[in-house]
Amino acid sequence: MQPSKTEKVHLPEEDYTDQLNEDINIRGADPEQDKADIAVTKLTKKYAAETVVDKLSFSARRGEITVLLGHNGAGKSTTFSMITGLITPTSGTISVCGKVLNSRSIKKCQHEIGYCPQYNALFDSLTVREHLELFRELRDIEARCADVSEMISDLHLDNVADTVGAPSMLL
Repeated sequence: MQPSKTEKVHLPEEDYTDQLNEDINIRGADPEQDKADIAVTKLTKKYAAETVVDKLSFSARRGEITVLLGHNGAGKSTTFSMITGLITPTSGTISVCGKVLNSRSIKKCQHEIGYCPQYNALFDSLTVREHLELFRELRDIEARCADVSEMISDLHLDNVADTVGAPSMLL
């Protein structure tokens, strides 16, 4: 029975934070599809006496765009650096596609995620084509799986593909 608009609903006084971070099937009938591709649980990073990320928990699913909003110094870049394996958390857990991020799983986890850093990661002396080839090699993606010419065409970059200079300035 649903409470009427005038009735008060009494909830137990408990902390539901951990419960909200669990894989609860609230989206649909397929539990496998509903699991988080990235799950961050109680993530903390400390530098000396300063805590820059404090017990952060959230999840992100494939096909969704996930952002962290906050003022300068709030720990956004630090959080993404921990998720991508660039820096080690002080405590907490990061899972990528069901694998807990650690020194043994880092390469596999890095192949599952993409990250757009705060600052431009492009090189002025490379062409668009060379950038795509470089990042394909860095990600260890076989040429047959990611044809650079096809990507250039799909992204409508044919007119700037072989131009040297900051590609973002050419577009």
